[in-house]
Amino acid sequence: MYNQFFSLDRPPFRITPDTKLFYSGAKRGAILDALVYAVMNGEGIIKVVGEVGSGKTMLCRMLETRLPRHVKIVYLSNPSLSPENILQAIAYELNIEVAPNSNKLEVMQKLQNYLLKQHSENKQTVVFVEEAQGMPLATLEEIRLLSNLETESSKLMQLVLFGQPELDQNLTDRSIRQLRERITHNFVLEPLEVNEVFEYLNFRMWVSGFRGPELFSKRVAKKITQYSKGLIRRINILADKTLLASYADGTRTITAKHVNTAAEDSQFKKPPVFIRERKTLLIFTPILLSSVLLGLLLFRLFTPSSDTKASNPSLLNKSDHKNLEEKSRPVTQDLVLKTTEDNNQFAHDPALKKSPLTPPIKDTINEWLSDSKVRLLSASVGDYSIQLQTLKNVTEAQFSAFMNQLPTELKEEELYFVDETKEDGDTVLSLLYRDFQSARAAFEALQALPDELSRWTPFVRPIKRIKQALTNEEQEGIKYKNDG
Repeated sequence: MYNQFFSLDRPPFRITPDTKLFYSGAKRGAILDALVYAVMNGEGIIKVVGEVGSGKTMLCRMLETRLPRHVKIVYLSNPSLSPENILQAIAYELNIEVAPNSNKLEVMQKLQNYLLKQHSENKQTVVFVEEAQGMPLATLEEIRLLSNLETESSKLMQLVLFGQPELDQNLTDRSIRQLRERITHNFVLEPLEVNEVFEYLNFRMWVSGFRGPELFSKRVAKKITQYSKGLIRRINILADKTLLASYADGTRTITAKHVNTAAEDSQFKKPPVFIRERKTLLIFTPILLSSVLLGLLLFRLFTPSSDTKASNPSLLNKSDHKNLEEKSRPVTQDLVLKTTEDNNQFAHDPALKKSPLTPPIKDTINEWLSDSKVRLLSASVGDYSIQLQTLKNVTEAQFSAFMNQLPTELKEEELYFVDETKEDGDTVLSLLYRDFQSARAAFEALQALPDELSRWTPFVRPIKRIKQALTNEEQEGIKYKNDG
């Protein structure tokens, strides 16, 4: 409903896992890499634990995409299978013909023959057990026996358990201790923290086609974190309804009010600020207040006032001298390059006042636009970039001044200028930095930007539309030339 309003290519916050929207922050990317390593090394049983809605299913789907084609994957999504049915379920997933009335020994024999054949062809088999906390212990033990099948050098089948924290509790049962001892890799999906929620929300928006700066502010992200408790599924639900509330208000500025509306509709309760027990607070609060009041009283008694210090210079310390000097200085205003009311903070950013770049080969705006167009139309250019800045209604002189104030680390061949003039007639130039083949690579580069560029609030931006528009423009130009 709101996709067109926010210029999105796809819904950014569906709760159904979409591997194109995988967020590698909050250690998810590192855990995925470790899972691939563990599966490919084929040793022991792997366990992934996380709360409801922490992203286990997404990680499971991503693991499938990252494993080579020679790895055969079996999904067991029904945790309530009995020990008698689990082997038949695995055989069915592997397309092994087994009669419904086959006994356990026959099914096991066919499975072993299949796995040996796979091994002789340098192929692997791995079983993903989702919602493993709901699987009967006897069924888990049956799978463990199947995972014992091995050659002299390697296992014939790998086992990955995805489950809620209750899985750890189940594995403490003495009857299942042999399975527990064979778990060689343990991974825990922790809830996202406020900064990670902020990155996650805006990352999903950018990958879904949003072209502006952060739509979700840190304040909004903090409120979403409080309601969602950092769980990804809840974050998605809240973010989706928050966008809907913003759309209903006809505004692209998301506020805490929109989050509150989304939380109320979702019946999510905001956790209390104080998580300590009331009894503890009742005991220590009077003590803390008394200590603070006593400290303030002693400070007032033994600290000379500012007037006393001013009349007696010997009481001044270095900090006081510095403060007095600053107060005595005349108020001055830095020269600011006035270009527009837009966020062109490069003009007065002290951190960017470095030695200018070597005089660029391209001096004028049109030369930059023309050169950028040629490079963006190259087949090797990726579909994502980092937008550093937007210049609105700049003159040639202002543009030249801006170029001379760019940090020396920026290379000319990594910069692109795109003309995105609005319908209202305002001339808008977008400055893009580098190009990337994937959103993940762009996002990682964004995180590594130096502080002097981060203060510009850069963001990852898909540039497929830009490249397509330039291609259409080029084709129209050729057609017009031929017609002429």
